[in-house]
Amino acid sequence: MKVGDLVRMPGSRIRSEDGGDSLGVVVKMPYVGPKGEKQQTPRVGIYWMGGSGHLDWEPMAWLEVINESG
Repeated sequence: MKVGDLVRMPGSRIRSEDGGDSLGVVVKMPYVGPKGEKQQTPRVGIYWMGGSGHLDWEPMAWLEVINESG
């Protein structure tokens, strides 16, 4: 998973207007500290299409990449 990837969250109760899974774009990757420290549950910043208009931090394990960025 990387910045620019199109993702969905399988099993989410939030649906698109056509009833399918909501889609989002990865815009920020998980925090990595100066000594390589990582989050226990890595989260990525997602902008959801048709969402609230702000960045949502979602657990990477909950997401499925639909289309990788070039």
